[in-house]
Amino acid sequence: MTHNRRYRAACSALLGATMLVLAACGGGEDGGETSAGRDDEITVWKFGSPQHERDYYLERNQEFEAQSGLTVTTEFFDWDDRHQQVALANGSDNLPDIVVIENSMLAELATQDVIVPIAELTDDAEGRVADWSANYVQSFWDLGAYDGQLYGFSPYVDLSPMLIYNERMLAEAGVEPPQTWSELVDAAEALSADGRYGIAFGSRDTLDVDILESIAYMNGARWTDPESGEPAVAEDGWADTLQFMRDLAQYAPPGVTDQNFRDSLQLFYNEQAAMVITKSFAPVIAQDYDVPADFPDAVVEFPRPDSVTGSFEATNFVGQAAFLFTPTRQVNDADAVLDYLEFWAQPEQQAGWDGSVIAGRVPAAQDVLHSDVWAQQYPALAARADQVFAAVEPLPVFPGHASAQEDLREAFQAVLLGSLDPADAAESVDGAVQ
Repeated sequence: MTHNRRYRAACSALLGATMLVLAACGGGEDGGETSAGRDDEITVWKFGSPQHERDYYLERNQEFEAQSGLTVTTEFFDWDDRHQQVALANGSDNLPDIVVIENSMLAELATQDVIVPIAELTDDAEGRVADWSANYVQSFWDLGAYDGQLYGFSPYVDLSPMLIYNERMLAEAGVEPPQTWSELVDAAEALSADGRYGIAFGSRDTLDVDILESIAYMNGARWTDPESGEPAVAEDGWADTLQFMRDLAQYAPPGVTDQNFRDSLQLFYNEQAAMVITKSFAPVIAQDYDVPADFPDAVVEFPRPDSVTGSFEATNFVGQAAFLFTPTRQVNDADAVLDYLEFWAQPEQQAGWDGSVIAGRVPAAQDVLHSDVWAQQYPALAARADQVFAAVEPLPVFPGHASAQEDLREAFQAVLLGSLDPADAAESVDGAVQ
């Protein structure tokens, strides 16, 4: 789509260790303007992402610039700064046109009117958005919605829980890939031999608690009752999940309460553990460890509970849309922003997330998800994509979730250490849910 606007070339600069700015040449020392930018400029803030993912995103932006005559000025910030950075900018009326966030922030930002529904940008936006949605896996598209309105979309999602196992180790031990929780415990026991641990997982950090949450959701657990909003942790779904993790801990390396998901992956890729509980983006982390291309790992669905004991619907995965293009209340040129969003909503712009450029992501667009390249990376998941991705629950979001997660982490560790009964642990966390 062509606009009668003057094109300006863009240049990029790295600011410190945490910020990359693709700023308009001749911009100020602060790396360029934000919401009060020029008419031919779209300003974007992105939090997190490894460098090669940032590079791919910036490369595609250059194509949009060439097509449109617009300049896209992008600033990258540390992932941990996302809440504070957006809050400060909102308070000073200095928001960019677009914030690229993750879906657990939607409720917070939407209720504070920091972000706006895409359909409200222009008169024709609603119809255009409907056309985009046809390209997407419905459950992944829905991760960008809050209170019935779409605020953003992401080229990929990160899912948990996932199991990765060493194919060679299982074959040598005569162990079949586990399909149920009890089979996973049995496999972990059988694979614990010769100085090797059957399984590895973490319990130290927030991401480890995210994974625990997703396992509990598979067992029909929830933080709150979806109907009443009342706390729902003090029930069998959570208690049985905690007991299951305690059973697995017998076959995990010592110090499981001191390890996080990265430590667990390193143990696995160093062949000190035969299996690891993780998230779908594990291959991204594997790149940091220089894992050989022929390493015999298989990324598969996490085994199912032998019987669901929670009171709510069992899910396949909990999903995080971590690259969510979301317009703010300070959009400078709504037509230009909508054109930019439409550019990124097309599967051809997202093709790099099939594993050809960026490994370890689950593409949100149907064409990319069902590509041969992605199937080579995740053959077991690709074979059942339509079935397994139909039931994806968003990351839990409610007031006080962060503090409740910390209480759950402490209770989880106490259960693993044997100092707290799983049912008592669930009861103790229930009181932390608001």
